[in-house]
Amino acid sequence: VIAQIVTGNRDGGDELQSTISAILKLNNVNRSESPLHLKRVAQYSRLIAVHCADTYDLSEEWIEHLILFAPLHDIGKIFVPEDILMKPGKLTESEYELMKTHTLKGREIIDHMISSFGYKEPLHYTSLLRNIITHHHETIDGRGYPFGLQGDEIPVEARIVAVADVLDALLTKRAYKEAWSIDKSLTTLRSLAQDKLDPEFVRIICTNKDALQQIRAITQ
Repeated sequence: VIAQIVTGNRDGGDELQSTISAILKLNNVNRSESPLHLKRVAQYSRLIAVHCADTYDLSEEWIEHLILFAPLHDIGKIFVPEDILMKPGKLTESEYELMKTHTLKGREIIDHMISSFGYKEPLHYTSLLRNIITHHHETIDGRGYPFGLQGDEIPVEARIVAVADVLDALLTKRAYKEAWSIDKSLTTLRSLAQDKLDPEFVRIICTNKDALQQIRAITQ
């Protein structure tokens, strides 16, 4: 099923979105992150991409695939024990190290699929999907994971999804925190733009507050 997505063999956007939703449910990725979180991450990613499309020469097709692939960013968490995913308190060092493996485990899922289907040539938008899954926890200062990339070394799609993911984590109730207001969340997002998140993408989010509220209104 994922093979059909990355090779571009699609019968329509609605069907493809349904297929991705089925993958997420099948793999039980949303044990710690609800389907609504995944939808919001996709829509926040779209908001950022549309506003920076000219700067990065992003085509409509590229943005379409970003929206479709963004919900798969944490697919590697199927390998992380649920007691760690749902832990209400701070993770121990060993637990955190295990949590961090989800990026490379997620990429392994995609790579294994490609290998299993016997594809030898580069697949349509495969790099976009792999980069989102692998690099969405890299940080601008180079202290993220899994490879410690910094600044523009981090693929633009991963930098976009990183901002979208952090934003929704701040706005949403989690096992370890209550939901924050939009104003408090945006203030925190701005502080993270100093060294963790792409400052231009954070600026786009912070200057489109009405759009954020609309996204939340339709994904509650």
